[in-house]
Amino acid sequence: MMPVLRNDYKKALKMRLEGKSYGEIKSFLGVPKSTQSVWFKNLSLPTKAKSILVKKQANSVKFFSLFNLIRNSAYSSSGEERVF
Repeated sequence: MMPVLRNDYKKALKMRLEGKSYGEIKSFLGVPKSTQSVWFKNLSLPTKAKSILVKKQANSVKFFSLFNLIRNSAYSSSGEERVF
């Protein structure tokens, strides 16, 4: 017996093959990341899609590095004690 797939599986697969992240697919289709992980665990992405995802990840790392620099600078210049 074939498993029943959600109606949005084909849309999600198309998006993933285009280089969309799990988060982008979740935002657009509402498919949880955990569901996508199960769906795509054995999926081999085309080189172009991998390249797009690597660039997105690099941009994300740059953004959060800059964010942390600014945040840490604001704390140190205000003299406020940081509580973790």
